[in-house]
Amino acid sequence: LLETMHSLPPQPHSALALSNQGTLVAILGLEEGEGTEELLKLQSHLLRDPLTAPVLGHSYRQFRSGSTPMKGVLDGDLLGCFLELTLEEQRQLSNDAGVALSPLQLCELIDGLMHLVA
Repeated sequence: LLETMHSLPPQPHSALALSNQGTLVAILGLEEGEGTEELLKLQSHLLRDPLTAPVLGHSYRQFRSGSTPMKGVLDGDLLGCFLELTLEEQRQLSNDAGVALSPLQLCELIDGLMHLVA
């Protein structure tokens, strides 16, 4: 694990942390205009949509944020759920969320974020 952490390229405004549950978390600072507003809209809808809701009906937001909810944070795991949907489901979800980007553009943005930490 330490070797992996040392091999990550340095990112401005970034950090690695351990969650209360023992999960390694990468926190990256993103500039506005990199699709962040559209991804935040999509994420907000993913939190409520039945296609991506937790199976047992728990609050995803409460689980991920612990005791202190965080605003303006993109959750890569949650956004990654979008990549697992069919194209038709992606279209419907992005339209319902009011996102101006196409599903392909959203997938490219999400995939790019995943590669920053992979």
